[in-house]
Amino acid sequence: MLCLPLALAAQERWNAFRSGPFEVVTTGGDKPARDVLVVLEQFRHTFGTLLSRPEMGSLWPIRVVVERGAKTTGFVLARDAWIASIAPGTRVPQQWLRECGRILLDSSAGRMPRETEEGLLEMFSTLDVQVTRVTLGAPPPERTPAWHRLHLVATNPEYSGKLRVLLANLQQGMDEDPAWRNAFGKTRAEIDRETDTPATIALSGRAIDPEFHFPPRPVEAPLARVIAADLLPVDAARRAYDALPDSAEAHEGLGFLHLREGNAAGARRHFAKAIELGSRNARAHLETGAFESASKLNPRWAEPYLRRAATEKDPRRQAPLLAIAAKLDPRNAAAWSALAQAQFGAGLFSESARSWIAAERAAATEEERAALHQTRLGMDQRRLDAEAAERKRLAGEKERELEKLKNEALERIRAAEARAAGGNPPLEPGRKVEEWWGDNTGPGARVNGVLERMDCLGGPARLAIRASDGKTVQLLIRDPSQVVIEGGGEQTLRCGPQKPPRKLTADYTPRADKKMQTSGDATFLRFQ
Repeated sequence: MLCLPLALAAQERWNAFRSGPFEVVTTGGDKPARDVLVVLEQFRHTFGTLLSRPEMGSLWPIRVVVERGAKTTGFVLARDAWIASIAPGTRVPQQWLRECGRILLDSSAGRMPRETEEGLLEMFSTLDVQVTRVTLGAPPPERTPAWHRLHLVATNPEYSGKLRVLLANLQQGMDEDPAWRNAFGKTRAEIDRETDTPATIALSGRAIDPEFHFPPRPVEAPLARVIAADLLPVDAARRAYDALPDSAEAHEGLGFLHLREGNAAGARRHFAKAIELGSRNARAHLETGAFESASKLNPRWAEPYLRRAATEKDPRRQAPLLAIAAKLDPRNAAAWSALAQAQFGAGLFSESARSWIAAERAAATEEERAALHQTRLGMDQRRLDAEAAERKRLAGEKERELEKLKNEALERIRAAEARAAGGNPPLEPGRKVEEWWGDNTGPGARVNGVLERMDCLGGPARLAIRASDGKTVQLLIRDPSQVVIEGGGEQTLRCGPQKPPRKLTADYTPRADKKMQTSGDATFLRFQ
């Protein structure tokens, strides 16, 4: 009995009808398939128009199998698509519209408060479609406060034209109270106090001619048998895939069954075989570690970038991959959180702060948002500590560089002093200068003043010092090697006028020399 759909699939003619993300595959006649597709397309059009996204898409195709005797099943993510089944002539169930709405929201819309999203899905689950006539507002079996709130603003003429403004504001991350006040001039609490009168409203549906817009496309028997197997329970599906001819699709199906059971090795073996046979299934490629080909096969899919980032150890290599993933899946708070942490680890503190804000906006619940907020505050403190440590490190490096330059300059000064002292080596740092005079007569005299000029006399030199009392004292340097100099430098004993004059203390032996016109011989010079 379980294999009966496979046998029928091989014998009957299968057609497919496609529009947007939807694909209806049928053996139950073209009209029932088109009827299903009309409902799904009008739902997508009106739901997307209200959200300012009239061409909403899905990350994976949404496939419906219309088959005689089929049970109505909910949508599940199978081998290569979201898939469900229904018998011909059966009314599209409200649960289908709710599930399709959730798939479209997750793939195409910005995150909104959970209550708002649930209210929208409840309201649109009862959408009534009669080809191009679309009616919104029929009550669901259970009416929640969220449904009442959105039903009021959707069907009340005073508010209905402004509902799109509210939803656009919420998708952009605006807080609820400002968003409601901006759209309706009232807070959400004030709207909740108003009475909701049961009513419906006609929506502008898409102009659809089912026979013209939805032409049939034949489905080859092997693929039809795979699609039929995709709908079966696990054990029956395994037997059905095993019974199929060796093909990429059959191995894909077996691989996902192994994956569901936690048999990663068996799954990889079947996925590798599927790829060898030409599989174009991005999910199969990803499970073998082929991140690049998976992202090319489904460019809208964030998971290949998330998986690849997980293999990197360096935050600087993780951050660009996670940035792509977060952009592709902006409702994924975990992706934004991972990006924020990678950016923090890479030292991109401003970018990290923005990603934390995006993570909070993408949170599905208030509890998740609060947890992310606390994590963000902790990271902010770590960022402040890291920035302080970085400033301290840079200041230390600058100080060490200045000290290095200072020491190099001091070495040059000492070398210059050594040259000026006639080849005597410079004093060791910190060593006390012992006063010494070659004739053992002692300093004899000292003058404090300003060196104004030094006359070079072809061996000896004559210093002209203007003393503090205004008088000029001239001292002779007979042998530069016998004169101790402190605090001088290269400019201390330059011949000619000293520009500018420099303060010094000079010790000398009084020994008048009329020929040289000096008062004594200099023995010790200390420049200030």
